[in-house]
Amino acid sequence: MALLARVTESIQSINDGVKAVRTICSGLRPGVLDDLGLAAAIEWQASEFTSRNGVLCEVSVPPVDLHLDGDRATATFRIFQECLTNVIRHAQAKSVYVDLCQEDHNILLIVKDDGIGFSETGLSNSLGSLGLLGMKERAQFCGGDVHISSSPGNGTTVTVRVPADIPRAERSETCTSS
Repeated sequence: MALLARVTESIQSINDGVKAVRTICSGLRPGVLDDLGLAAAIEWQASEFTSRNGVLCEVSVPPVDLHLDGDRATATFRIFQECLTNVIRHAQAKSVYVDLCQEDHNILLIVKDDGIGFSETGLSNSLGSLGLLGMKERAQFCGGDVHISSSPGNGTTVTVRVPADIPRAERSETCTSS
């Protein structure tokens, strides 16, 4: 009987481990990103964020998905996740406002919180800003950039700009020949 209990306990531990790995993988790159696109993934993540943390997260996204390849969509999504992580860790915010849109040939993601803010000058010398450095590196890898605006008592705004895909019909001949 003791052997059966140990085997049952082991099977439950394995099942729990598999479930944890799936949850982690889904958090890093949710299926909704591949299935429905960046806008839907951001809406989903914002809803999860509000459910888990009780911080209101209002999202404005276009009615149709934006033209963004998989790598740039993933990078933008991961930057968004880091923004939300920073809100919980540092901002003491009551709400977050998210705007995803296309401006000219760029995708813009703007994440603004109503938290305590911080001094931008002190941040540049801080070793604790690895999350912000990672966001900037992800955007630069995609040919984009991240701008962070904050001041004590006035919250923080993160603006991510990533080049959009140019639909095939709008590409010049030099872009389509390989």
